[in-house]
This record gives sequence, C-alpha cells and structure tokens, in this order.
Amino acid sequence: MGLDLFGAFREAGLPAPEFVVEVPTGSGGRSPAFGWANILGALQPLMARLGTWAAVPAA
Repeated sequence: MGLDLFGAFREAGLPAPEFVVEVPTGSGGRSPAFGWANILGALQPLMARLGTWAAVPAA
C-alpha cells in the first residue's frame, strides 16, 4: 500500500496513522550510515549552491 496508506486511513474516516521508522546502525565501511554520510558529503557543495543545505563547520 505504501504511500497510499495515509489517504486510505483518512478516506475510511480513521485517524491519521502513526508511523515508526527503524534505522540500522553500525560502524565502519560496511555500515549503511557510512555510505549515506559519503553520499551527503559529496552532494554538500551542490546542495549549498542550491540553498538546500546550511553549511555547518565540522566539529
């Protein structure tokens, strides 16, 4: 049902569903978070240029 779930609840007269997102965690090069960090790091200059990323200095 995916993205249609919210609308289906509302059409049926039910209250809006509450969603819970679970995220895998880990460390090292095989961690999903490591991959996403690399992707976001690579996209940061473009996102800053488009105004969709607030540049924050690394700690």
